[in-house]
Amino acid sequence: MMSPEGGQVMTGHNHGGTTTESNVSHEGHEEQNKSTTLKPLSIDKQAKEALQPLYNTYLNWKDALTNDDFKEAQKNATNLKSALKKVDMGLFKDEAHMVWMDFQGRLAKSLEHIQQFSDIEQLRKAFQSVSITMIEMTNSFAPLGKTIYVQHCPMADNNKGADWLSSEKEIKNPYFGSSMLKCGEVTKEIK
Repeated sequence: MMSPEGGQVMTGHNHGGTTTESNVSHEGHEEQNKSTTLKPLSIDKQAKEALQPLYNTYLNWKDALTNDDFKEAQKNATNLKSALKKVDMGLFKDEAHMVWMDFQGRLAKSLEHIQQFSDIEQLRKAFQSVSITMIEMTNSFAPLGKTIYVQHCPMADNNKGADWLSSEKEIKNPYFGSSMLKCGEVTKEIK
């Protein structure tokens, strides 16, 4: 459970872009999109640049959750919702367009009521849903010019486990914050 010193620990689970078991619903999208989200798709530099605000805000949201900062977490979740609306869907061509439309719809649904949330656990649940989509999007589009880590906490989501993205290899768990900050492991590096 604790982050390992050195190499990657295998958990017996495959978290490389497939859907994660949870009671987070994607309105039937999981099975439908498994084949498209596992296949890397090429997007141009403009599309990659358009996604940068999403990643920056997502990572800030993750950091606020690790610090148990409700106000900052809600601000970043709201900023993510705004950044999502600003992404020009016309930048995504051919098959990538359809895949982006799915990702955009799922993210919008996960963030729909974010301003009304009144406690950090609601924000963490929304973050879990957003993380599933962000990981799939990262696997599909490889939009970042740097390494990003997929991390996993086996105790999150009532011991079903949950994943998130981090720009740092060091585990800082957004699902438990200070109560179990180091719980988790790196399951994948996306370069």
